[in-house]
Amino acid sequence: MDAGFTLGEVARELDIDAKYLFALEEEDYASLPGKTFTIGYAKSYASYLGLNSRRILEEIMKEIGYDESAFINSNIEKRLFTPEDHIRKRADQLENATKRSARQRRYLLSFVITLAVLALVSFLGSRLWI
Repeated sequence: MDAGFTLGEVARELDIDAKYLFALEEEDYASLPGKTFTIGYAKSYASYLGLNSRRILEEIMKEIGYDESAFINSNIEKRLFTPEDHIRKRADQLENATKRSARQRRYLLSFVITLAVLALVSFLGSRLWI
């Protein structure tokens, strides 16, 4: 590292384990915890050193075979997040919120009526005993 920093200093500053920064320096991507972490660590490290992080990330992504659209376009992703499921889930959430809101209004109304009745009984009871 020629920027005047030690790996330990940069690791502490970025809150990244020094062994991962060392692996980035050595281009030992197999020692890193995963492709997403590799990209994140490389971006943070390059930015910290004042390097062109976009160019570095493009190179690393090619080397490790990282394709941003692969996960989003995968069949699993499509099955998990079909538009119909999303709409149905959102409708269920809205219905549950509406039911919860109506129930809370009933409880509040019951509480206010009970307080009013107790206040009236208390007021009338104090007037009758005088």
